[in-house]
Amino acid sequence: MTGLARIAAEFGADWIVPFDADEFWLAPEGLQFQDCLSNLPEDVTKCEVKVQNYVQEASVKEFHYTDMSTVKFRAVEQEYLNESQSQKAVASGKTSFICVPFLSKVIFRASPDVVVQTGNHNVSFPLDKSPVGSPTGIRIAHLPYRASSLLKSRVSDGQKLQQAKFHKSVGWHSQRLVTMSPDDLAQYWNSVAWHVNQRNDHKGLEYVADDTLINLQMDDNCPFHALESYPSDLPQANLNELLLLESLKRIGTDLRHVSKREKLQKLFLRK
Repeated sequence: MTGLARIAAEFGADWIVPFDADEFWLAPEGLQFQDCLSNLPEDVTKCEVKVQNYVQEASVKEFHYTDMSTVKFRAVEQEYLNESQSQKAVASGKTSFICVPFLSKVIFRASPDVVVQTGNHNVSFPLDKSPVGSPTGIRIAHLPYRASSLLKSRVSDGQKLQQAKFHKSVGWHSQRLVTMSPDDLAQYWNSVAWHVNQRNDHKGLEYVADDTLINLQMDDNCPFHALESYPSDLPQANLNELLLLESLKRIGTDLRHVSKREKLQKLFLRK
């Protein structure tokens, strides 16, 4: 991500938003991203953004951006003093992973020498550009478990972290899945999803009604609609790429420069 952020700075970006495919970044109602960032003092080099986890319905096996009708609830965040306590609570079954506090993400000013920390949770600059956090009102609707079939990608993520010799605390929620049997993975899915006609059926999973993502899909300006004209069986990487490009067009990004567009496409697919 550091390399991508530096390339974006070369392209003339003002701010960098490093987002994942399961994150939906939302400005306060009636405002655009530009409104939240344009009036910040110049010494503000990064903004921390609150992450809120949303809960998928347990029967969903395949995920489609064009159907958010099953994402009806937001997880109730449990209070833990630190990440170590969160890990122990999940491992013991005391709480669901989706209910533990999630580290905030960052938006930051473009810089050719920025360093993005693992997970996009923080950034660092040279000593003469000390980051100054500032609230923006922007929040992230996070859908970490979009479908049961995608658990295998979580397992793959965990395997890659272990192969790269990352500490077990990095991406711990993915690393702990690596040794699970198929039955264990099925049980884990039940611990992070809601079930029809069963209210908070899994111990430690608490959620409240929240139709944010349903309403987002109903918005005529939502880039999800652009995917409706493409085959539903396109590979996920291609759908992610199309969604990114449609999102960029909707915020006024000039994609006429072919070399920039192609480079962006290649970088996104590589990610």
